[in-house]
Amino acid sequence: MQLQNPFWQKSKALKALFDRLDGKVRFVGGTVRDCLTGKSPSDIDLATPLTPEEVKTRLNGYAVIPTGLAFGTQTVVIGGKIFKSVEITTLRQDIAPDGRRTKVVFSTDWQADAARRDFTVNALSADFDGTVYDYFGGIADLQNGVVRFIGQPEARIAEDYLRILRYFRFLARLSKHSADPSVLTACKNGADGLDKVSPERVCAEMLKLLDAPNAGLALYAMEQAALLRRWFPAADLAVFDRLSTACPAARWNVLGQTPLYRYLPRTLKQQLALFLPDAETPFEAACLLKKNLLKAVVLDTLNARFPDKNFPSAQSISVPSYPISGKDLAFLPPHVIGKALTAARNLWIKKQGEPDKAALLEFVKSLNFGTNSDQSNRRSG
Repeated sequence: MQLQNPFWQKSKALKALFDRLDGKVRFVGGTVRDCLTGKSPSDIDLATPLTPEEVKTRLNGYAVIPTGLAFGTQTVVIGGKIFKSVEITTLRQDIAPDGRRTKVVFSTDWQADAARRDFTVNALSADFDGTVYDYFGGIADLQNGVVRFIGQPEARIAEDYLRILRYFRFLARLSKHSADPSVLTACKNGADGLDKVSPERVCAEMLKLLDAPNAGLALYAMEQAALLRRWFPAADLAVFDRLSTACPAARWNVLGQTPLYRYLPRTLKQQLALFLPDAETPFEAACLLKKNLLKAVVLDTLNARFPDKNFPSAQSISVPSYPISGKDLAFLPPHVIGKALTAARNLWIKKQGEPDKAALLEFVKSLNFGTNSDQSNRRSG
């Protein structure tokens, strides 16, 4: 297959790198897969039959960082406008895999290198001119929406148990079909090997899965393989089906409490903190958030949890400006102004924004936080 005008041909930095390596290098894996599906890759992966030492010699003048030298991987800083660096790995074959890691021997055989990859859609490689090399039918699988292991699933899973999670992640992203029952059996039989996968990596894979278009399909497949409850014992897939958003925060929330929570990125934890149990009205949900996207996330979750209430869409909800600020509470001792503002805002939200400024000030005064004059009298006394 010949790609027409692949994105990399617009990069002078990538062209200079290929020229320096005399063309003995190809784009591989997700870089080619994404190009075929029209997606812009987040990074660039390259492979070469040159040894790591030869790569470094030929790239004299470049910053070459030995990020995974034991596996033949080096990061090369190219200084491009879009891609600042690339990863280049010497062709290799895996020997003595233990279910998560493996030793490697370097190779010059492109097909043997492709054969060690997990799925056919990830075994593609391409020259700079756009010629795609497909040894295992990955292009057809990509076009047909099929996620297929290279070789026997049981054997490939036993080499690296992370491939179980990657299978479900690629189902969510690429598949147009239900999971292959024989693959689900292989995943189920290899479940104990997932103990070798770090919680951080499990969490990262699940986030990518939840951000994919067919996340529901993949989660049901995980349920069939008796794997979903391993990390999400309280998952409610019926509620998940009713979510209209693809935001991972909303989807993660609907899946319920999980031991993976501690490994989530801080920003996602902040979003999840907004899904409060007492936010059961659209106004309350909208008040919790400023950004329209996150507002929609919360409202979608409310609609999924309470389908009988027929909540409106995020776009139709107008939240008025909160009528008071700290300046309006200058009559209070400084150390209680924050508490008073919080109490007043909670009332304002509970009452759906109805209390005006005067009503909120009267409410604050009724809380008996004291006034500046009272505080002065106590100090002088």
